[in-house]
Amino acid sequence: MKASKAEKRRPSGARRASDRKEVRILLSRRTLENVSRLADRSGKALPEFLSEVVDDLVEDRAGYDAALRRLERRLKDGIDLGTGGAADWTRDELHAR
Repeated sequence: MKASKAEKRRPSGARRASDRKEVRILLSRRTLENVSRLADRSGKALPEFLSEVVDDLVEDRAGYDAALRRLERRLKDGIDLGTGGAADWTRDELHAR
């Protein structure tokens, strides 16, 4: 089956319109002007730009949360230093000159 024109134009990873929901946000005039300029510089329409920014924010946060869980697991489990849990040296030995 041939792809429709809309499907051919859609970049990889882009969602179909039916997968999206419309939301309404209120921005200050200054913020709207600034974000409009950013969208213009990126060559995108404002709604597309804002959608990508929010998607990126959610993905970044998910990555951060996953990294934090890995770190917490490492801290809880500890790191094997090969000592078997006992130090066979003294402070004086370590700092002897």
